[in-house]
Amino acid sequence: MGVLVPQLVVHGAAAALQEVAGALGRSVGDVLRAHVPVIITHILPVFATGKKTPTASAAYDMLVKEISQEVSLTFTLLHGVQQNIQFKVSFSLAVKSS
Repeated sequence: MGVLVPQLVVHGAAAALQEVAGALGRSVGDVLRAHVPVIITHILPVFATGKKTPTASAAYDMLVKEISQEVSLTFTLLHGVQQNIQFKVSFSLAVKSS
């Protein structure tokens, strides 16, 4: 799994990634979250050279899209007033060039 998932992401094989996730009984997002470090090691060297390739950019975009999620919380304030809060939890990678 540690080798297969990053390769599927790097090569843009979303359908195959969905099949793998389904076979494991997990969502695509769960599978990607479990493999973020390995996926990043595949695309980070490309970004570090300053030459973003379409393949590396597409892999990064897929990772951000699948891992980022909207979160909605409802909580009760003092005196029974309910408040809804929505926010987006997102993943980003900052590459600093020297």
